[in-house]
Amino acid sequence: MPVEAVLERLEVLGYGCAFETDSDIPGGWHCDRIRGPSVTLNSDQAGPILSAYAFMFDESAPGKEVMDARAVTVFRDDVLAVLLPEAVLPSDEELLTMVQKNWPVELDDGWMLGFDRASNHRSLHVRYVEPDEGD
Repeated sequence: MPVEAVLERLEVLGYGCAFETDSDIPGGWHCDRIRGPSVTLNSDQAGPILSAYAFMFDESAPGKEVMDARAVTVFRDDVLAVLLPEAVLPSDEELLTMVQKNWPVELDDGWMLGFDRASNHRSLHVRYVEPDEGD
């Protein structure tokens, strides 16, 4: 999916996005809003997205069940529904299991999800891997 389409959808959800060039971290689009994760789209200013990263933080560390439930809702609505084709979008139950396992997951059609789970934050890494020509 081209970054331009994803940026439009994130802006509708209330995100403000700005492009940053490469520095000590890879360049790309960085998007934030008051309530929701920070989202980074690794891409050029236009064209395909190479990967995406979302991070949500809560200083109060409300407990793993609460953070897991928030992660499912926020990651699904603000990140995965924007990036993934509907055919590979995991259900809420599947996504909760993925968040709790805190382990990379390969979805159909070359999509990969990685999770990080700590007491006060959750993060999600989304990557698309082109299938080999021999497959």
